[in-house]
Amino acid sequence: MEARVEQFIENNRLFGMETNVLVAVSGGPDSMALLAIMANLREKWKLNLFVVHVNHRLRGEESNKDAELVQSFSARLGVPCNVKDVDVAAFKAEHHVGTQQAARALRYQVFQGEMERVHATVLLTAHHGDDEVETAFMKLTRGTTPLTKLGIAATRPFANGVLARPLLEETKRSIVAYCHEKAIPYRIDQSNFSDAYTRNRFRMNMAPYLVEENPHIHKHIGRFDRWQEEDNHYLMEQAKAHLDQILTKKSEKSIELEIQALCLAPFPLQRRMIHLILNYLHLNVYGVNDMRVFPDAIEQIQAFLQTSAPSAQLDLPGRVQVKRSYGTCLFTTAPFIETKAYCHLLSIPGKVDTPLGVIRADTREELLELEHTDAVSFQVSQVAFPLYIRNRKPGDKLSPSGMSGSKKVNRLFIDRKVDRAKRDAWPLLVDANDSILWVPSLQTSRILTRSANVQGELLHVTFSQHKWP
Repeated sequence: MEARVEQFIENNRLFGMETNVLVAVSGGPDSMALLAIMANLREKWKLNLFVVHVNHRLRGEESNKDAELVQSFSARLGVPCNVKDVDVAAFKAEHHVGTQQAARALRYQVFQGEMERVHATVLLTAHHGDDEVETAFMKLTRGTTPLTKLGIAATRPFANGVLARPLLEETKRSIVAYCHEKAIPYRIDQSNFSDAYTRNRFRMNMAPYLVEENPHIHKHIGRFDRWQEEDNHYLMEQAKAHLDQILTKKSEKSIELEIQALCLAPFPLQRRMIHLILNYLHLNVYGVNDMRVFPDAIEQIQAFLQTSAPSAQLDLPGRVQVKRSYGTCLFTTAPFIETKAYCHLLSIPGKVDTPLGVIRADTREELLELEHTDAVSFQVSQVAFPLYIRNRKPGDKLSPSGMSGSKKVNRLFIDRKVDRAKRDAWPLLVDANDSILWVPSLQTSRILTRSANVQGELLHVTFSQHKWP
Protein backbone atom coordinates (compact mmCIF):
# COMPACT_ATOMS: atom_id res chain seq x y z
CA MET A 1 0.00 0.00 0.00
CA GLU A 2 2.88 2.36 0.71
CA ALA A 3 4.03 2.07 -2.91
CA ARG A 4 0.51 2.81 -4.20
CA VAL A 5 0.17 5.86 -1.97
CA GLU A 6 3.57 7.18 -3.02
CA GLN A 7 2.61 6.69 -6.67
CA PHE A 8 -0.66 8.56 -6.04
CA ILE A 9 1.29 11.45 -4.50
CA GLU A 10 3.57 11.61 -7.54
CA ASN A 11 0.79 11.25 -10.13
CA ASN A 12 -1.33 13.96 -8.55
CA ARG A 13 1.62 16.17 -7.57
CA LEU A 14 0.32 16.56 -4.03
CA PHE A 15 3.66 17.93 -2.86
CA GLY A 16 7.34 17.84 -3.68
CA MET A 17 10.62 17.17 -1.95
CA GLU A 18 11.70 19.12 1.12
CA THR A 19 8.18 20.18 2.05
CA ASN A 20 6.80 21.09 5.47
CA VAL A 21 3.85 18.71 5.84
CA LEU A 22 1.19 18.77 8.55
CA VAL A 23 -0.76 15.53 9.06
CA ALA A 24 -4.21 15.70 10.64
CA VAL A 25 -4.53 12.62 12.85
CA SER A 26 -7.73 11.67 14.69
CA GLY A 27 -6.55 8.36 16.13
CA GLY A 28 -8.66 6.21 13.81
CA PRO A 29 -7.13 3.60 11.47
CA ASP A 30 -7.18 5.88 8.41
CA SER A 31 -5.19 8.78 9.83
CA MET A 32 -2.87 6.54 11.86
CA ALA A 33 -2.01 4.58 8.69
CA LEU A 34 -1.46 7.84 6.83
CA LEU A 35 0.91 9.07 9.54
CA ALA A 36 2.87 5.81 9.45
CA ILE A 37 3.21 5.92 5.66
CA MET A 38 4.37 9.53 5.70
CA ALA A 39 6.89 8.75 8.43
CA ASN A 40 8.29 5.99 6.22
CA LEU A 41 8.53 8.39 3.24
CA ARG A 42 10.01 11.17 5.34
CA GLU A 43 13.67 10.44 4.70
CA LYS A 44 13.32 9.67 1.01
CA TRP A 45 11.27 12.82 0.34
CA LYS A 46 13.21 14.95 2.86
CA LEU A 47 10.00 16.03 4.53
CA ASN A 48 9.54 18.05 7.70
CA LEU A 49 6.60 16.26 9.31
CA PHE A 50 4.22 17.61 11.95
CA VAL A 51 1.07 16.17 13.52
CA VAL A 52 -2.04 17.98 14.72
CA HIS A 53 -4.85 16.36 16.69
CA VAL A 54 -8.12 18.12 17.53
CA ASN A 55 -9.85 17.01 20.73
CA HIS A 56 -13.54 17.86 20.24
CA ARG A 57 -14.28 16.75 23.82
CA LEU A 58 -17.57 15.20 22.70
CA ARG A 59 -17.00 11.71 24.17
CA GLY A 60 -15.49 12.47 27.54
CA GLU A 61 -12.67 10.12 28.50
CA GLU A 62 -12.81 8.40 25.10
CA SER A 63 -11.80 11.67 23.43
CA ASN A 64 -8.89 12.04 25.84
CA LYS A 65 -7.71 8.51 25.06
CA ASP A 66 -7.73 9.35 21.33
CA ALA A 67 -5.45 12.32 22.02
CA GLU A 68 -3.11 10.25 24.19
CA LEU A 69 -2.78 7.57 21.49
CA VAL A 70 -1.94 10.12 18.79
CA GLN A 71 0.65 11.74 21.03
CA SER A 72 2.33 8.45 21.96
CA PHE A 73 2.39 7.12 18.38
CA SER A 74 3.76 10.43 17.05
CA ALA A 75 6.50 10.33 19.70
CA ARG A 76 7.31 6.76 18.73
CA LEU A 77 7.76 7.88 15.12
CA GLY A 78 9.69 10.97 16.13
CA VAL A 79 7.13 13.41 14.70
CA PRO A 80 6.25 16.60 16.64
CA CYS A 81 2.60 16.52 17.72
CA ASN A 82 0.30 19.29 18.91
CA VAL A 83 -3.07 18.53 20.54
CA LYS A 84 -5.67 21.30 20.50
CA ASP A 85 -8.89 21.25 22.54
CA VAL A 86 -11.99 22.94 21.10
CA ASP A 87 -15.39 23.80 22.59
CA VAL A 88 -17.98 22.44 20.17
CA ALA A 89 -20.93 23.19 22.44
CA ALA A 90 -20.07 26.87 22.72
CA PHE A 91 -19.59 27.17 18.95
CA LYS A 92 -22.97 25.51 18.34
CA ALA A 93 -24.71 27.90 20.68
CA GLU A 94 -23.05 30.96 19.19
CA HIS A 95 -23.52 30.09 15.51
CA HIS A 96 -26.75 28.02 15.73
CA VAL A 97 -25.38 25.04 13.81
CA GLY A 98 -25.37 21.27 14.34
CA THR A 99 -22.73 19.24 16.16
CA GLN A 100 -20.98 17.93 13.04
CA GLN A 101 -20.92 21.33 11.36
CA ALA A 102 -19.54 22.99 14.48
CA ALA A 103 -16.89 20.29 14.96
CA ARG A 104 -15.76 20.56 11.35
CA ALA A 105 -15.55 24.38 11.46
CA LEU A 106 -13.46 24.31 14.62
CA ARG A 107 -11.28 21.50 13.32
CA TYR A 108 -10.34 23.40 10.19
CA GLN A 109 -9.71 26.56 12.19
CA VAL A 110 -7.16 24.60 14.19
CA PHE A 111 -5.63 23.13 11.02
CA GLN A 112 -5.15 26.58 9.54
CA GLY A 113 -3.59 27.97 12.70
CA GLU A 114 -1.25 25.02 13.03
CA MET A 115 -0.13 25.28 9.39
CA GLU A 116 0.81 28.89 10.01
CA ARG A 117 2.59 28.02 13.28
CA VAL A 118 4.83 25.31 11.79
CA HIS A 119 5.12 27.00 8.37
CA ALA A 120 3.57 24.00 6.60
CA THR A 121 2.45 24.38 3.00
CA VAL A 122 0.61 21.05 2.87
CA LEU A 123 -2.11 19.65 5.13
CA LEU A 124 -2.79 15.91 4.75
CA THR A 125 -6.11 14.33 5.68
CA ALA A 126 -6.96 10.64 5.55
CA HIS A 127 -10.03 10.67 3.29
CA HIS A 128 -10.05 7.39 1.34
CA GLY A 129 -11.84 5.66 -1.51
CA ASP A 130 -14.85 4.60 0.56
CA ASP A 131 -15.31 8.22 1.62
CA GLU A 132 -15.37 9.26 -2.04
CA VAL A 133 -18.05 6.71 -2.90
CA GLU A 134 -20.17 7.83 0.08
CA THR A 135 -19.71 11.49 -0.85
CA ALA A 136 -20.69 10.92 -4.48
CA PHE A 137 -23.89 9.09 -3.60
CA MET A 138 -24.75 11.56 -0.84
CA LYS A 139 -24.47 14.44 -3.32
CA LEU A 140 -26.54 12.60 -5.93
CA THR A 141 -29.21 11.83 -3.36
CA ARG A 142 -29.24 15.39 -2.07
CA GLY A 143 -29.69 16.72 -5.61
CA THR A 144 -26.49 18.62 -6.26
CA THR A 145 -26.09 20.15 -9.69
CA PRO A 146 -24.32 17.94 -12.27
CA LEU A 147 -22.17 20.97 -13.08
CA THR A 148 -20.18 20.71 -9.85
CA LYS A 149 -17.66 18.14 -8.64
CA LEU A 150 -19.26 14.91 -7.48
CA GLY A 151 -16.52 13.30 -5.42
CA ILE A 152 -13.61 14.44 -3.25
CA ALA A 153 -10.74 16.42 -4.74
CA ALA A 154 -7.25 14.99 -4.35
CA THR A 155 -6.05 18.49 -3.52
CA ARG A 156 -7.51 21.94 -3.00
CA PRO A 157 -6.23 25.33 -1.82
CA PHE A 158 -6.21 25.72 1.95
CA ALA A 159 -4.75 28.35 4.30
CA ASN A 160 -1.32 29.32 3.00
CA GLY A 161 -0.93 26.14 0.96
CA VAL A 162 -2.97 23.11 -0.05
CA LEU A 163 -5.02 20.35 1.53
CA ALA A 164 -4.15 16.96 0.05
CA ARG A 165 -5.61 13.46 0.39
CA PRO A 166 -3.08 10.72 -0.43
CA LEU A 167 -5.38 7.78 0.46
CA LEU A 168 -8.17 8.48 -2.05
CA GLU A 169 -7.48 5.32 -4.05
CA GLU A 170 -7.33 3.07 -0.98
CA THR A 171 -10.29 1.23 0.53
CA LYS A 172 -11.14 1.12 4.21
CA ARG A 173 -10.50 -2.60 4.15
CA SER A 174 -6.97 -2.21 2.77
CA ILE A 175 -6.18 0.52 5.31
CA VAL A 176 -7.30 -1.59 8.27
CA ALA A 177 -5.36 -4.56 6.88
CA TYR A 178 -2.24 -2.35 6.62
CA CYS A 179 -2.65 -1.29 10.27
CA HIS A 180 -2.84 -4.92 11.36
CA GLU A 181 0.12 -5.92 9.20
CA LYS A 182 2.30 -3.09 10.55
CA ALA A 183 1.01 -3.29 14.13
CA ILE A 184 -0.22 0.30 13.96
CA PRO A 185 -2.46 1.09 16.93
CA TYR A 186 -5.78 2.87 16.40
CA ARG A 187 -9.03 3.63 18.13
CA ILE A 188 -12.60 3.30 16.88
CA ASP A 189 -14.96 6.23 17.39
CA GLN A 190 -18.27 4.63 18.35
CA SER A 191 -20.17 7.66 17.05
CA ASN A 192 -19.27 6.41 13.56
CA PHE A 193 -21.93 3.75 14.03
CA SER A 194 -24.73 6.14 14.97
CA ASP A 195 -27.46 6.44 12.35
CA ALA A 196 -28.10 10.00 13.54
CA TYR A 197 -25.60 11.20 10.93
CA THR A 198 -26.25 11.06 7.18
CA ARG A 199 -22.79 9.81 6.23
CA ASN A 200 -23.01 6.97 8.72
CA ARG A 201 -26.32 5.83 7.22
CA PHE A 202 -24.78 5.72 3.75
CA ARG A 203 -21.66 4.00 5.11
CA MET A 204 -23.56 1.29 6.98
CA ASN A 205 -26.55 0.72 4.70
CA MET A 206 -25.50 1.50 1.13
CA ALA A 207 -21.73 1.17 0.81
CA PRO A 208 -21.55 -2.58 1.67
CA TYR A 209 -23.94 -3.45 -1.18
CA LEU A 210 -22.03 -1.31 -3.67
CA VAL A 211 -18.69 -2.87 -2.72
CA GLU A 212 -20.22 -6.35 -2.91
CA GLU A 213 -21.37 -5.61 -6.47
CA ASN A 214 -17.99 -4.17 -7.44
CA PRO A 215 -15.02 -4.20 -5.07
CA HIS A 216 -13.31 -1.59 -7.27
CA ILE A 217 -16.20 0.87 -7.28
CA HIS A 218 -14.06 3.52 -5.56
CA LYS A 219 -11.68 3.53 -8.54
CA HIS A 220 -14.53 3.82 -11.03
CA ILE A 221 -16.17 6.63 -9.07
CA GLY A 222 -12.82 8.42 -8.86
CA ARG A 223 -12.19 8.10 -12.60
CA PHE A 224 -15.75 9.13 -13.48
CA ASP A 225 -15.48 12.17 -11.22
CA ARG A 226 -12.06 13.15 -12.56
CA TRP A 227 -13.13 12.91 -16.21
CA GLN A 228 -16.39 14.70 -15.55
CA GLU A 229 -14.55 17.50 -13.75
CA GLU A 230 -12.13 17.95 -16.65
CA ASP A 231 -14.94 17.91 -19.24
CA ASN A 232 -17.03 20.29 -17.19
CA HIS A 233 -14.11 22.68 -16.72
CA TYR A 234 -13.66 22.87 -20.49
CA LEU A 235 -17.38 23.39 -21.16
CA MET A 236 -17.64 25.98 -18.39
CA GLU A 237 -14.82 28.00 -19.96
CA GLN A 238 -16.66 27.84 -23.28
CA ALA A 239 -19.86 28.97 -21.54
CA LYS A 240 -18.10 31.92 -19.89
CA ALA A 241 -16.73 33.11 -23.23
CA HIS A 242 -20.12 32.72 -24.94
CA LEU A 243 -21.96 34.49 -22.10
CA ASP A 244 -19.61 37.47 -22.33
CA GLN A 245 -20.52 37.77 -26.01
CA ILE A 246 -24.31 37.76 -25.57
CA LEU A 247 -24.63 39.95 -22.45
CA THR A 248 -26.31 43.27 -23.14
CA LYS A 249 -26.24 44.66 -19.59
CA LYS A 250 -24.64 43.67 -16.30
CA SER A 251 -24.79 45.17 -12.83
CA GLU A 252 -24.23 43.91 -9.30
CA LYS A 253 -27.80 42.62 -9.03
CA SER A 254 -28.83 42.05 -12.65
CA ILE A 255 -27.81 40.48 -15.93
CA GLU A 256 -29.61 41.04 -19.23
CA LEU A 257 -29.13 39.16 -22.48
CA GLU A 258 -30.79 38.45 -25.82
CA ILE A 259 -33.05 35.41 -25.61
CA GLN A 260 -32.38 34.25 -29.15
CA ALA A 261 -28.61 34.39 -28.62
CA LEU A 262 -28.93 32.18 -25.54
CA CYS A 263 -31.34 29.71 -27.17
CA LEU A 264 -29.14 29.32 -30.27
CA ALA A 265 -26.31 27.97 -28.11
CA PRO A 266 -26.06 24.16 -27.62
CA PHE A 267 -28.00 22.92 -24.60
CA PRO A 268 -24.87 22.04 -22.58
CA LEU A 269 -23.67 25.65 -22.94
CA GLN A 270 -27.15 27.03 -22.19
CA ARG A 271 -27.27 25.16 -18.90
CA ARG A 272 -23.83 26.34 -17.91
CA MET A 273 -24.51 29.95 -18.86
CA ILE A 274 -27.65 29.95 -16.72
CA HIS A 275 -25.66 28.31 -13.94
CA LEU A 276 -23.03 31.06 -14.16
CA ILE A 277 -25.72 33.75 -14.00
CA LEU A 278 -27.44 32.21 -10.96
CA ASN A 279 -24.10 31.69 -9.26
CA TYR A 280 -23.15 35.34 -9.88
CA LEU A 281 -26.42 36.66 -8.48
CA HIS A 282 -26.41 34.36 -5.44
CA LEU A 283 -22.84 35.27 -4.54
CA ASN A 284 -23.54 38.99 -4.82
CA VAL A 285 -26.66 38.75 -2.64
CA TYR A 286 -25.62 36.17 -0.03
CA GLY A 287 -21.86 35.81 -0.35
CA VAL A 288 -22.47 32.08 -0.90
CA ASN A 289 -24.61 29.99 -3.20
CA ASP A 290 -26.81 26.96 -2.70
CA MET A 291 -26.03 24.66 -5.62
CA ARG A 292 -28.93 22.37 -4.72
CA VAL A 293 -31.50 24.82 -6.07
CA PHE A 294 -29.73 25.26 -9.41
CA PRO A 295 -30.68 22.10 -11.40
CA ASP A 296 -34.44 22.65 -11.04
CA ALA A 297 -34.05 26.39 -11.65
CA ILE A 298 -31.97 25.82 -14.81
CA GLU A 299 -34.61 23.54 -16.31
CA GLN A 300 -37.41 25.95 -15.34
CA ILE A 301 -35.57 28.84 -16.98
CA GLN A 302 -34.90 26.90 -20.18
CA ALA A 303 -38.61 26.02 -20.47
CA PHE A 304 -39.60 29.58 -19.57
CA LEU A 305 -37.48 31.03 -22.37
CA GLN A 306 -39.20 28.76 -24.92
CA THR A 307 -42.68 30.20 -24.19
CA SER A 308 -44.31 32.43 -26.78
CA ALA A 309 -45.58 35.16 -24.42
CA PRO A 310 -43.82 38.45 -25.27
CA SER A 311 -43.65 39.45 -21.59
CA ALA A 312 -43.56 37.13 -18.60
CA GLN A 313 -41.88 36.67 -15.22
CA LEU A 314 -40.50 33.66 -13.35
CA ASP A 315 -39.86 33.85 -9.60
CA LEU A 316 -37.15 31.54 -8.27
CA PRO A 317 -35.78 30.73 -4.80
CA GLY A 318 -33.20 33.14 -3.45
CA ARG A 319 -35.16 36.22 -4.54
CA VAL A 320 -34.09 35.70 -8.15
CA GLN A 321 -36.52 36.92 -10.80
CA VAL A 322 -36.31 36.11 -14.50
CA LYS A 323 -38.18 38.62 -16.66
CA ARG A 324 -38.60 38.18 -20.38
CA SER A 325 -39.66 41.20 -22.38
CA TYR A 326 -39.90 40.61 -26.10
CA GLY A 327 -36.40 39.67 -27.23
CA THR A 328 -34.56 40.24 -23.97
CA CYS A 329 -34.32 38.37 -20.68
CA LEU A 330 -33.44 40.00 -17.37
CA PHE A 331 -32.08 37.96 -14.44
CA THR A 332 -32.25 40.07 -11.30
CA THR A 333 -32.29 40.08 -7.52
CA ALA A 334 -33.13 43.80 -7.41
CA PRO A 335 -36.33 44.32 -5.39
CA PHE A 336 -39.37 45.37 -7.39
CA ILE A 337 -40.48 48.85 -6.41
CA GLU A 338 -44.05 49.70 -7.29
CA THR A 339 -44.22 53.06 -9.05
CA LYS A 340 -46.57 55.55 -7.43
CA ALA A 341 -48.37 58.22 -9.42
CA TYR A 342 -46.27 61.35 -9.79
CA CYS A 343 -46.73 64.78 -11.37
CA HIS A 344 -44.01 67.45 -11.15
CA LEU A 345 -43.91 71.00 -12.43
CA LEU A 346 -41.22 71.46 -15.09
CA SER A 347 -39.50 74.77 -14.43
CA ILE A 348 -37.73 76.60 -17.25
CA PRO A 349 -34.83 76.35 -16.91
CA GLY A 350 -35.03 73.38 -14.58
CA LYS A 351 -35.08 69.60 -14.23
CA VAL A 352 -37.31 66.80 -12.92
CA ASP A 353 -36.00 63.50 -11.55
CA THR A 354 -38.14 60.50 -12.49
CA PRO A 355 -37.72 56.79 -11.67
CA LEU A 356 -36.32 56.18 -15.16
CA GLY A 357 -34.21 59.27 -15.70
CA VAL A 358 -33.89 63.05 -15.63
CA ILE A 359 -35.92 65.54 -17.70
CA ARG A 360 -34.21 68.89 -18.28
CA ALA A 361 -35.62 72.03 -19.89
CA ASP A 362 -33.90 75.20 -21.11
CA THR A 363 -34.29 77.84 -23.79
CA ARG A 364 -32.12 77.99 -26.89
CA GLU A 365 -31.81 79.62 -30.28
CA GLU A 366 -31.77 76.60 -32.61
CA LEU A 367 -34.62 74.14 -33.17
CA LEU A 368 -33.68 70.43 -33.07
CA GLU A 369 -35.08 67.79 -35.36
CA LEU A 370 -38.19 66.32 -33.72
CA GLU A 371 -37.18 62.82 -34.78
CA HIS A 372 -34.42 62.98 -32.14
CA THR A 373 -36.51 61.13 -29.54
CA ASP A 374 -34.30 61.76 -26.49
CA ALA A 375 -34.77 65.51 -26.99
CA VAL A 376 -37.44 67.83 -28.39
CA SER A 377 -37.42 71.52 -29.14
CA PHE A 378 -40.36 73.71 -30.03
CA GLN A 379 -41.68 77.25 -30.00
CA VAL A 380 -42.95 78.42 -26.64
CA SER A 381 -46.02 79.79 -28.38
CA GLN A 382 -47.06 76.29 -29.50
CA VAL A 383 -48.04 74.99 -26.05
CA ALA A 384 -50.09 75.96 -23.02
CA PHE A 385 -47.99 76.57 -19.91
CA PRO A 386 -47.13 75.48 -17.25
CA LEU A 387 -45.64 72.16 -18.31
CA TYR A 388 -45.60 69.03 -16.14
CA ILE A 389 -43.83 65.68 -16.03
CA ARG A 390 -46.03 62.79 -14.91
CA ASN A 391 -46.39 59.06 -15.41
CA ARG A 392 -49.23 57.43 -17.33
CA LYS A 393 -52.86 57.29 -16.30
CA PRO A 394 -55.56 54.86 -17.48
CA GLY A 395 -56.84 55.84 -20.93
CA ASP A 396 -53.95 58.17 -21.78
CA LYS A 397 -53.80 59.03 -25.49
CA LEU A 398 -51.65 61.22 -27.69
CA SER A 399 -51.79 62.45 -31.28
CA PRO A 400 -48.55 61.12 -32.79
CA SER A 401 -46.66 63.37 -35.14
CA GLY A 402 -46.74 62.15 -38.71
CA MET A 403 -49.94 60.17 -38.12
CA SER A 404 -53.66 60.87 -38.18
CA GLY A 405 -55.92 60.18 -35.25
CA SER A 406 -54.81 59.27 -31.73
CA LYS A 407 -53.06 56.38 -30.08
CA LYS A 408 -53.23 54.99 -26.57
CA VAL A 409 -50.01 55.34 -24.64
CA ASN A 410 -50.30 51.71 -23.52
CA ARG A 411 -50.51 50.61 -27.16
CA LEU A 412 -47.44 52.70 -27.93
CA PHE A 413 -45.54 50.88 -25.16
CA ILE A 414 -46.58 47.52 -26.58
CA ASP A 415 -45.72 48.44 -30.16
CA ARG A 416 -42.33 49.80 -29.11
CA LYS A 417 -41.72 46.72 -26.94
CA VAL A 418 -41.20 48.63 -23.71
CA ASP A 419 -40.49 46.41 -20.71
CA ARG A 420 -43.69 45.95 -18.73
CA ALA A 421 -41.83 46.84 -15.51
CA LYS A 422 -40.96 50.29 -16.96
CA ARG A 423 -44.34 51.33 -18.30
CA ASP A 424 -45.87 52.68 -15.11
CA ALA A 425 -42.73 54.69 -14.38
CA TRP A 426 -42.23 56.13 -17.87
CA PRO A 427 -42.29 59.96 -17.84
CA LEU A 428 -44.65 61.97 -20.06
CA LEU A 429 -44.40 65.67 -20.92
CA VAL A 430 -47.86 67.29 -20.66
CA ASP A 431 -49.13 70.86 -20.95
CA ALA A 432 -51.50 72.90 -18.78
CA ASN A 433 -54.47 71.09 -20.40
CA ASP A 434 -52.96 67.69 -19.58
CA SER A 435 -52.39 67.02 -23.27
CA ILE A 436 -49.45 64.70 -23.90
CA LEU A 437 -46.74 66.52 -25.83
CA TRP A 438 -43.95 63.96 -25.74
CA VAL A 439 -43.28 60.40 -24.65
CA PRO A 440 -39.49 60.57 -24.16
CA SER A 441 -37.45 58.24 -26.37
CA LEU A 442 -40.64 57.01 -28.07
CA GLN A 443 -42.98 59.54 -29.65
CA THR A 444 -43.74 63.27 -30.04
CA SER A 445 -47.17 64.78 -30.50
CA ARG A 446 -48.57 66.63 -33.52
CA ILE A 447 -49.02 69.57 -31.17
CA LEU A 448 -45.25 70.13 -31.43
CA THR A 449 -45.16 70.03 -35.21
CA ARG A 450 -43.21 73.11 -36.11
CA SER A 451 -44.36 75.73 -38.60
CA ALA A 452 -42.41 76.66 -41.70
CA ASN A 453 -41.62 80.04 -40.24
CA VAL A 454 -39.88 79.57 -36.90
CA GLN A 455 -40.30 82.63 -34.74
CA GLY A 456 -40.21 83.43 -31.02
CA GLU A 457 -38.50 81.82 -28.09
CA LEU A 458 -37.51 78.14 -28.38
CA LEU A 459 -37.72 75.51 -25.61
CA HIS A 460 -35.42 72.49 -25.51
CA VAL A 461 -36.32 69.42 -23.38
CA THR A 462 -34.04 66.39 -22.96
CA PHE A 463 -34.39 62.96 -21.33
CA SER A 464 -31.35 61.17 -19.81
CA GLN A 465 -32.21 57.60 -18.84
CA HIS A 466 -30.84 55.89 -15.76
CA LYS A 467 -29.26 52.47 -16.11
CA TRP A 468 -31.95 49.81 -15.75
CA PRO A 469 -32.49 48.23 -13.38
